[in-house]
Amino acid sequence: FDEDGFITIATEDGYSPSEIDAIVEFVDSGGTVIVLEDFGYAGSIGEAYGVRYTGYQLYDTNYVPELDRDYV
Repeated sequence: FDEDGFITIATEDGYSPSEIDAIVEFVDSGGTVIVLEDFGYAGSIGEAYGVRYTGYQLYDTNYVPELDRDYV
C-alpha cells in the first residue's frame, strides 16, 4: 500500500478477513484499488462492496467495430 493506491492480483489463497478489512479501510480513506480477477480468489474484496463474480465473462453489447480504430 501507499497513500494513493495499489493493484492486486488475487492469490490462490484468497484474502484473510484482516486483509479485507485493511483494503476496505484504505478505500474508505480515499485510496484506489484495482483488482485483477480470474473467477475465484478476489471475490471477497468484491463482496465487501456488493460486487459478486459469477464466473461469466463480461461482454460489451454496445461494441461497434467501426469505432475500434486508432485516430490521430
